[in-house]
Amino acid sequence: MDNFILALEKSIITESWHTSLVLALTMPDICSKYCYPEQPINKIRYSDWFNDYVLIKYTSQIGPDHNEHTFLTGNDCYALRCSLLHEGQSQISHQRSQDILDDFVFVQPPKFGNTVHCNLIDEKLQLQIDVFSHDILQSCKEWWNVLSDEDKQAINLKLLKLYKL
Repeated sequence: MDNFILALEKSIITESWHTSLVLALTMPDICSKYCYPEQPINKIRYSDWFNDYVLIKYTSQIGPDHNEHTFLTGNDCYALRCSLLHEGQSQISHQRSQDILDDFVFVQPPKFGNTVHCNLIDEKLQLQIDVFSHDILQSCKEWWNVLSDEDKQAINLKLLKLYKL
């Protein structure tokens, strides 16, 4: 698992944004497989893991009444994952698992240092790639770090390994 985490970290550092986005959307798949092994349906596992580990980062108190608003749900993130990995697009209105959003706009980090993240226009959510990728990365690390050494070892035995020749 450390290799996947390291790959996502490296893609953020090197500003390889497409790689960051693909890895960030894939990591909940990997984590959820081992977090909820009894759940046979990938969409449900993915959404549950996202809602348990990431959702809080995409839920805010907004407006004068401080109403709770969720910008990104596990279902919408899963729909984005499917749309991007299978079709190369961010539009999710055609995805069955889609909840509240229709599309995403991903922006690279601005050179002037501000953050342009979690802006909602109609049903289109604007996300800054490095912030989104980092949020997923931190959530994966939090999940991984609470596992026992025995569980980590068992998971690592099943994960893809790359061999040098």
